Amino acid sequence: MNRLYRMVVGLLCFITLSQAQNVTGKVTENNGERIANATIAVLNTNHGTATDEEGNFQLTLPPGAYTLSVSAIGYASAIEPIVVDTSNTVVNIPLEESSTTLDEVVVSAQRTEQNIIKTPVSVTSLSSRKIEDTRIWELEDLNALVPNYYYGEIGVGFQQIQSIRGISVFSENPAIATYIDGVNQLDILANGFQLTDIESIEVLRGPQGTLFGRNAMGGVINIVTKKPTNKTSAHVQVSAGNLGLQRYAFGVKAPLLKNKLYVGLTGLYQSHEGFLRNDTTGTVDIQPGAQGARVGDETSYYGNLHLKWLVNDRFDAALNVKAQLDDSDASNFFIYQANDSLAKANPDQVRLGRVGEHRRDVVNTALSMNYYTPDVTLSSTSTYQMIGLSYDNIYEANPGFGGTFYASHKDGDFGVRSEPQKVFTQELKITSANEKTGLNYTGGVFYFNQTAFEPTTNIGINYGPLVGPVFVPGYTADTYVVFKNNGENYGFAAFGQLSNDITDRLTLTAGFRYDYEKRENTFNGFGDLIYQGGEEIEFKQDTSLSVDFSAFSPKVALSFKPSKTSNAYFSYTRGFRAGGINTQRIQDVDLTFDPEYSDNVEVGYKGNFLQNRLFFASTAYYIHWDDIQFFNQVSPNVFLTDNVGSAISYGLELEMSAIPLKNLQFDAAYGVNESEYQDFTLNSGGETVQLEGNRLANTPTSTLFLGMQYDVPLFFDINLMGRLELRRTGELFSDRENDLVIDPYHLVNTKWGISYRNQLDVSFWVRNLDNQRYIAYASPSTIGGNRNSLSSAPRTYGITFTAKF
Repeated sequence: MNRLYRMVVGLLCFITLSQAQNVTGKVTENNGERIANATIAVLNTNHGTATDEEGNFQLTLPPGAYTLSVSAIGYASAIEPIVVDTSNTVVNIPLEESSTTLDEVVVSAQRTEQNIIKTPVSVTSLSSRKIEDTRIWELEDLNALVPNYYYGEIGVGFQQIQSIRGISVFSENPAIATYIDGVNQLDILANGFQLTDIESIEVLRGPQGTLFGRNAMGGVINIVTKKPTNKTSAHVQVSAGNLGLQRYAFGVKAPLLKNKLYVGLTGLYQSHEGFLRNDTTGTVDIQPGAQGARVGDETSYYGNLHLKWLVNDRFDAALNVKAQLDDSDASNFFIYQANDSLAKANPDQVRLGRVGEHRRDVVNTALSMNYYTPDVTLSSTSTYQMIGLSYDNIYEANPGFGGTFYASHKDGDFGVRSEPQKVFTQELKITSANEKTGLNYTGGVFYFNQTAFEPTTNIGINYGPLVGPVFVPGYTADTYVVFKNNGENYGFAAFGQLSNDITDRLTLTAGFRYDYEKRENTFNGFGDLIYQGGEEIEFKQDTSLSVDFSAFSPKVALSFKPSKTSNAYFSYTRGFRAGGINTQRIQDVDLTFDPEYSDNVEVGYKGNFLQNRLFFASTAYYIHWDDIQFFNQVSPNVFLTDNVGSAISYGLELEMSAIPLKNLQFDAAYGVNESEYQDFTLNSGGETVQLEGNRLANTPTSTLFLGMQYDVPLFFDINLMGRLELRRTGELFSDRENDLVIDPYHLVNTKWGISYRNQLDVSFWVRNLDNQRYIAYASPSTIGGNRNSLSSAPRTYGITFTAKF
């Protein structure tokens, strides 16, 4: 009986001690003036609130150690650790004006939110304020702003080449993982979301597979949109500019049940005209209206819904659904000039017999749930993604294939939406919740299933009257040669990372990831299937293959803190990208390819100085890249991926932000890279080329960003701002043969604005002020004389009006 009594009493004591406690406080200026409408976020939880008109706030949290991130318009964000015990906790948080102090930056580079100084990772973090100031609307706007990062758009916003430190691929499966609100875009076709109402963008350089998983061998781009809180807010933004630019965005966030249920809704419409004009000279099978047609028009529709439910003080759930639809006549890979000389001589001209049409739709859904205890946080993240694509009359720019055009297909219909790609992922994760112990860890398991229909090998080709009779006996005007494939990929992973404070200044971090992946695909070869007169003619049955891969990827890092506001670190990381199946049947060619790996060493230093008026970070890195997967054209319209050799890449990265005078801020970023292929022999089109010693493709020798912004407070809460930027991209080669060079170029951007109480804002901006024209992207292979090139856009300018409520 006494034992039962003690158990009941102990249980009641535990329940009492575990009950949530009130945390109250105020946010003030240094002079004691209270700050209204400041946002308080409890890091690594979904809890948060805002101050009232008197600067007071209240939170309800279970006992434990927490970190608050506090921000307000016109003030530098601050990080405040607190301990909640069984009595009410009172917290007073002073904020400095942003005109004199830099933000204390929070990043999630290690899958937990923490101060950027503590993170032994090379990461560039852009806050909501910086995203607005630099007018980042798409990932291409990160060029030069992030050291050693390169983004090349391939005609339309949802087809691109990305490179970090020389790691890039010309493939549907990226080497740089892009996360948007926890959803990994496993195919480059899913990229190109419009960026609006963004909370932060983090670019992690170097392999991040230990914690972020697939396709993170070169790095990670982590995009987080703004979430709803107890504070009701709304915004409207309208932009207009040259090239017919129209951009309308809105957002509203509100509590449906205060402290319980929240909703956020964001929408955007954007359209602009293309800068290219079509000249049909030298083309055949000309479509009516093609001569003089404008090329490059693009329209996007975007929506984002966020629901958050705080079930109780220990359990919460969030549902996020976002969708985007893009319409374009930019024609994917085939709107180039036939060579770089033509593109430089006539940067606003293309030569197409037909002006195509292109549509992409993508839907991302994520459900996250978290359960909090004083010692650990248990998390579940489930995601589902669907990507659809349709295109028609995509004209081949190569004159040797005059009249050839391409179309998507499904069930014998051409130019229709192909079977969509579908991806499901599930992650279960456990994370330590108390940083004060000096021992922090993250571990979990991951599963994915992907139904893939690779666009480059799900395509209908009409070779036109010039070359059609050569390739297809009995060719008629409605004859399509059809490539098709149906893939099923699935895999699982186990991962973990542990950080231990050996001393107050020395921290050891070790992590691992084990991946298993299986790929299955059914596909055909060139000429195996044609459609003629609406009838299917199959000459050879499909081929089915399956292949699996596994890898163990370790990571280790050692950090030393010279002071409370600085950190030096050394790290080694193993990178991995799975192999796969070539989904075009080719005789006497291995139809599978192996994984690729990288060994990465990094030494870095970062810190805040001069009472947080100066931030500086530097990184030196060395990468050895093995069994490189190369997507290569072996004959007309036939591509395969093969493991072709190895490469090295090494360099230096510097970043700096400073406030030398009140209201004046300087930002700088510099990256330098040296790279070369080693033991790299390329076989293509009957030629064998030794590429050893060549520089890595799509890898600038350097990137440079210089930015200056001056804010001028006037009267009646009116402020003026002026901003000037210089972005320089060093020389790079777009091809592995190093035949097609893109010369160094620079862009000057400027922005001028006036605002009232940070609620109404009008700004005038110019991109590419001195109208630089250069080769924006070119063919990945120049073997056989293939030098298709796309010129950059001219100067653009516009005006943006923003209202916040």
